[in-house]
Amino acid sequence: MLKRMNGPLIYRPVSPYNFKTTALIGSCTNSSYEDMTRAVHVAMQAVNKGIKVKTKFYITPGSEQIRATIDRDGLINIFKNIGGTILANACGPCIGQWDRTDVKKGEKNTIISSYNRNFAMRNDGNPNTHSFVASPEIVTAYALAGTLKFNPETDFLLDSGKF
Repeated sequence: MLKRMNGPLIYRPVSPYNFKTTALIGSCTNSSYEDMTRAVHVAMQAVNKGIKVKTKFYITPGSEQIRATIDRDGLINIFKNIGGTILANACGPCIGQWDRTDVKKGEKNTIISSYNRNFAMRNDGNPNTHSFVASPEIVTAYALAGTLKFNPETDFLLDSGKF
């Protein structure tokens, strides 16, 4: 994913979008057990290094079966250990049904999610939210970095060393 992302309207450079970012994984798309284990693998590396997310990070299990399975296998606790928030297994933020309080209406910001839609106003009703789509593990890496300037192919998350 170099320094470009597919986002609203066109394939464009990431750098102009270094606004406040919220990261979201799950919903009915990209929340299979396999998807969640790939994302939690990134989270486990962060836990081992003592790194927490630097932006809001929401996890929405795609079904009750997925929620129960990732809870049973300890994935929910790993996501919580890096600062993630587990939401109900419902449509929620994917269709704009959440109480988003981290930005004001009209404030420029970004969302990076593993959801399957990213058109204007889809996730929060804000016309100035630019929504980008990536895999659950890449979204998790961006949550840990806290910025869209992070390049997962070349950059490192830092604690006392590189990770």
